[in-house]
Amino acid sequence: MKFILCCHQPLPNRMAREVKDLWNRWVKDRGDVVLTLQRVNETQKYKVHLKQFIRGDGTRETFLSDGWSEFVNSNNLQIQDKILFSMYDMGEVSYRVRIWRNHNEITRGEPHALLEPLRFFKFMFLHSYIFKPTINIPLPFAREHFMGLKKFSTVNLYGTRVYEATMHIKYDRNKIVSCNIKRGLRKFIRGENVQVNEKAVVELIAMDPPFFSLIFT
Repeated sequence: MKFILCCHQPLPNRMAREVKDLWNRWVKDRGDVVLTLQRVNETQKYKVHLKQFIRGDGTRETFLSDGWSEFVNSNNLQIQDKILFSMYDMGEVSYRVRIWRNHNEITRGEPHALLEPLRFFKFMFLHSYIFKPTINIPLPFAREHFMGLKKFSTVNLYGTRVYEATMHIKYDRNKIVSCNIKRGLRKFIRGENVQVNEKAVVELIAMDPPFFSLIFT
């Protein structure tokens, strides 16, 4: 999940639902909902509590609460920094964190620290892509990562849980000319309650089979 840092940090509704679902599914303690944050390339983990407020109109808003200020101060975050949370341990409700400032990634602490590049592309679920479930994978991305895979390849999609789908690759003279995910995507759209015009960062986090994490923004 990606958001922009502000003074009092509300949590995007989709991420709030994801955290609560995982907490109820995996954690036996039914106390405060807590997530674990870990900045990429660092070992320290931060426990951050969620709190929910009811507005005057009856709508609910979830905020990062106890522990969030420690994470902000320890990592020298500033207002308007962009933050990407990527789930990496469902059992602990744990997220790895990457940070951008003025369009530059500042995640790594040391100037020469190696930082694994994100393998991702951005996608918007237009009405046509929900009516006829489709994720079109950009050709440069497909050619970089999927050359040599079978015409129909099983893939996994992760939102709040894992869905199996099929990626269709079309070749012409040993070159990928189209690549998309269709079969199995309808279950993901329904299960994750994807809405028209929602945007997602589609990150390739593993191969054999390809495993995509969809981070809604």
